[in-house]
Amino acid sequence: MKKLIVDYNGPIIKANNFFEDRSKRIAKIFKIKYNKELRNEWVRLYIEVSEGKISLESYYKKLSKIAKTKLNGDEDKRFINCEKMADKGMPLHIRTLRKKFGSKLKIGILSNYTTSWVMGFLKKNHLEKYFDKIVVSDRIKVRKPDLRAYNAIARMLGAKPKDCVYIGDSLDDLNGAKSAGMKSIFIPGEDKEAKGYAKINNLGEVEKYLK
Repeated sequence: MKKLIVDYNGPIIKANNFFEDRSKRIAKIFKIKYNKELRNEWVRLYIEVSEGKISLESYYKKLSKIAKTKLNGDEDKRFINCEKMADKGMPLHIRTLRKKFGSKLKIGILSNYTTSWVMGFLKKNHLEKYFDKIVVSDRIKVRKPDLRAYNAIARMLGAKPKDCVYIGDSLDDLNGAKSAGMKSIFIPGEDKEAKGYAKINNLGEVEKYLK
């Protein structure tokens, strides 16, 4: 019985135009003009906070300096509230998989993000109950496609990488999972194509790869 590992951006929340969408979101939250410079500054801070190099508090303080405005204290909540589910049928797909495979099926999330954003969205939408383990880059201090990230989630699921199926929307991350020894499955999102990888359109289609 294979263990299932899913990316957060793509399979769970919409991730099209990831950097542009999130940096535009920050511009809206801080009520400042969006431009390439702001995008680049946001990407830099995002990478740092998602690697656990700076705290979320420091991240927002730095953004407030860039925006030349004071924090209201609700910025993180507003950021999370902008997230949109990639597939509203996802909970049903997971329930169907669990009904078929029972307790042998373990499902984990492996995300390059912050724990606050991942757990905030999952709890808001009552989704955390569907996942056995949730591993976020800011906690383990390493981002995909670093092999240590894949090994970490496999270990927490009590499996070896070769016994895991990884589903993601980023070609780089798929390559990383493959290098770690996992079966890698592509779902459109951040990237539109991933040549050389099996493709699914939703989590309900992953059943045949779990046996």
